[in-house]
Amino acid sequence: MNRGVFITFEGGEGVGKTTQVKLLADKLEKSNLDFILTREPGGDEGSEEIRKLLVKGGTDKWHPMTEALLHNAARAEHVQPSPAGRGGEPARRPELRLAGGVCA
Repeated sequence: MNRGVFITFEGGEGVGKTTQVKLLADKLEKSNLDFILTREPGGDEGSEEIRKLLVKGGTDKWHPMTEALLHNAARAEHVQPSPAGRGGEPARRPELRLAGGVCA
């Protein structure tokens, strides 16, 4: 089974992650390579729920370690094979995923 590749662009707010992701996506598209453009935290159902915890409310509501663990939990949900519907069979993952992430 091909595990694929997960590429992230990490950094704080306003450093150009989205710009770099879009530039790479354009190159991959021109090369006819399949990929999925996604985001972190978030990108699938479980990760989006964790994202809500992280982005709603004040920036000082979490202890730094708690925030880091939530970011890692969101990534774990995002990159692991997930059940396809209720059947429990692994969903196909893309060959390549691109995500813009935020460092805590």
